[in-house]
Amino acid sequence: MEDLQTALEWRVRRGYVGRGGVVVVFDGIAQGWVNALRDAEAWRPGCVAVDEMGCSWLATGGNDQDGASTWMPRDANSWNKRMKVRLCSDGAVS
Repeated sequence: MEDLQTALEWRVRRGYVGRGGVVVVFDGIAQGWVNALRDAEAWRPGCVAVDEMGCSWLATGGNDQDGASTWMPRDANSWNKRMKVRLCSDGAVS
């Protein structure tokens, strides 16, 4: 829950409410915003990406030097959203 609050406060302070994307948090500090959840290798393991709906993903695998290997959903809602986005981008679902 701390990551969600940190991400929300970051969005409000910087005018990113309503812009979509995810805010990435590490050790309780917002690190920045990206317009889509991608490129886990650009973030170190342990980072948490939080979208505006409160869904969150944990950067796992890899190492601090080379970055994480993947984003893993932290709850069922995040998992379902990730699968829907993946299906839509594959053209299987419109």
